[in-house]
Amino acid sequence: MNNEKIYWVWFAEAVGAGSSLGVKLVNRFGSARRVYEADPSEIRDDLPGFNKSEIDRARRILSSGSTDGAERIIEAAENCGQRIVVPSDDDFPLSLKNLRDAPLALYVLGALPRFDRGLFVSVVGTRKMSDYGKVTAFSLG
Repeated sequence: MNNEKIYWVWFAEAVGAGSSLGVKLVNRFGSARRVYEADPSEIRDDLPGFNKSEIDRARRILSSGSTDGAERIIEAAENCGQRIVVPSDDDFPLSLKNLRDAPLALYVLGALPRFDRGLFVSVVGTRKMSDYGKVTAFSLG
């Protein structure tokens, strides 16, 4: 297994989906592993590009140091036949890496399409969607 994957899954869980804070921290430290290894004191109060709320949240994330949950997630995904693709993997879509709130982990069942060979549309939503959300997502899909 890609040892870096554990840190990306840990980080994705720590910041949550669609968080621009994750991208900011990776840009600041260089990788999910480096974020994991960082000391909360490395997040100064005047860190450029971070607001007060993000600074507080970043310090909490940097203090949450166990990868046990990430290891369980990876094992569960493998048991379900899923593959986890993270930014350090060669097949992570470049077009996603460039997003302001880029995903830190993709959970893939089946083949990951070649995003550089066409136009793609995705629908992202919540696990607890409303009836309206179900109908709209189905219509768009």
